[in-house]
Amino acid sequence: MTTLVSSYLLSKYGLYGTIRLIWEGDHLPPEIRNALDTLDTIAENRIPKLGRKLDVIDCTVQLAKLNSVDNDDVDTDSTPNATTTTVTSESDVITTETAAITNTTTTESPPKPKKHYILSQIPKISKDLSTLSYNLDKVAAEVDAIKSHGDTKVKLKKKAISTLLVTMMEQVDGFMSECGVP
Repeated sequence: MTTLVSSYLLSKYGLYGTIRLIWEGDHLPPEIRNALDTLDTIAENRIPKLGRKLDVIDCTVQLAKLNSVDNDDVDTDSTPNATTTTVTSESDVITTETAAITNTTTTESPPKPKKHYILSQIPKISKDLSTLSYNLDKVAAEVDAIKSHGDTKVKLKKKAISTLLVTMMEQVDGFMSECGVP
């Protein structure tokens, strides 16, 4: 029985891993164990918190979109040829009409940029998106800073976490462009 167990441990962990398992209680070297523990902490604690914040922002943006459908206002100032003139004589009428005709052929200056409708409803969304983007970047930098020491488990876990973070960052960037956040 002892031979079976020791041959299984040797085949699974190798000689150094088996000795480490027997004497220290862990088959992994301390630097690899620390890297895996750090990645586990990030994957189990920090990413779910950021995911919940992303879900809240998603709900907020969707609610703002739905509210904007109900509150559409007609903007009368955006008509390009609207002019306000005071006519005092017939010659003024002629000059006003010719001015209106010449205005239609020239290019007009672009209208003043309006605040995005989501930002006008929920101004706090800009700060929330910026903070979430910063926190995602910070967690991604922490994951990148972890050294794998040549261990495939650490490399695979880093890749999985990095892929998830990139997906979350792309969602945040989509929300930022959708909301008009610079």
